[in-house]
Amino acid sequence: MSIQTIEERTWPTCPPYPGAPRWVKVSGIVAIILVLLVVAVVFTGIGGPHGPGRHMPSSGVTETGVQQR
Repeated sequence: MSIQTIEERTWPTCPPYPGAPRWVKVSGIVAIILVLLVVAVVFTGIGGPHGPGRHMPSSGVTETGVQQR
């Protein structure tokens, strides 16, 4: 029986990990682009006014049968 070095007793070397699959990379890039697009629309005001007031009737218009306070 011969004396083996540490390198000889370990498992054979495997090829390096290839990284993330292509679909993961593409999905990540698409998600980042969508987030940046939404941020750009919100900060530039291109999307128009948002919020609860957008869906409210304009001044003076009330629904029939609804009592105002």
